[in-house]
Amino acid sequence: FPYWVYRPATVPRQVFFSGQEAVLLMLPLLGIGIPAQRLLKFATGIASDKYTDEGISGEGVLAAFIFAFFFASLPEELLKLLVVSRLAPPSRLRGVDPRGLIVYGMAGAAAFATIENILYVMLSQKLGVGILRAVVSIPGHINTGAIMGAKLALDAVRARGPWKDWDEDEEEAPASDKASSCSSRCAKRMGCLPTCGYSFRVLFIPVCLHGCFNFFLFVGTQAKESRVTLLLMVVSVFMVIIGLLYARYLAKFLSLLPQEDMQMLVSTGVAPLPEFRPFLGLCGGWCGGRRNGVTEVALAPNNDQSVVVGRPVEVSAR
Repeated sequence: FPYWVYRPATVPRQVFFSGQEAVLLMLPLLGIGIPAQRLLKFATGIASDKYTDEGISGEGVLAAFIFAFFFASLPEELLKLLVVSRLAPPSRLRGVDPRGLIVYGMAGAAAFATIENILYVMLSQKLGVGILRAVVSIPGHINTGAIMGAKLALDAVRARGPWKDWDEDEEEAPASDKASSCSSRCAKRMGCLPTCGYSFRVLFIPVCLHGCFNFFLFVGTQAKESRVTLLLMVVSVFMVIIGLLYARYLAKFLSLLPQEDMQMLVSTGVAPLPEFRPFLGLCGGWCGGRRNGVTEVALAPNNDQSVVVGRPVEVSAR
């Protein structure tokens, strides 16, 4: 439904690319998260599945909090932010119709949640788990993706974004500084790594909503009384409803923007072609390989730099 609402502001291929990028980022997330959980269990004895038969206890609540916020909510929401933030223009540029960022954020979140749901069904071997998560968990993921996309879109309108005017920094930097480490150059050229302060501001509410949802579910699985379990599940569902309402609240601020046909702008060369950047662009030629897609943006007839997809650069007039 949001795709049809914001269809003029989106490019279908970029919607697909955003979903695939989120799925691929799950691989390093699993590669880091699983060993970290085992290390925590070895060091402290705290495990996510240790307290399900012991009833609600202080140690169980602490374990639920740690795994809900630090092993689930924070890394998963950061993954979504990395997928959609690279599509936001730099802070000194204004986007034509940044509402497409909402759709890209939701696409990445939906793809991630779908694969996560499949993994849960395979591990639990219970179809009911998949059905329950499809009704509750996947909409919760999509809500947080929409919230991040809306925040990025609002900041694009206000000319405030995740970038510290890197284009000017690169132009003014001496030659010795431009030949810095590969990681620093890649971060600036990819345009997909927002600053820590900006990330905290965008992630705070999505992480809180996602973390509270998981926390109440985890504590509910520890309760021996079915009434307590049902009550905590209702609270978790309430977190999903709050996320939906907050996403709609943010989207209302963007409803007054004039609509632009991004597909037409892409076809005419005013806006860049969609790009597929797996693993934050590290496999897409950003370290010296072949680049996939086009990121150069020609100036519009009124000399306004307009872009929603990709990071624009100035093109000198011929």
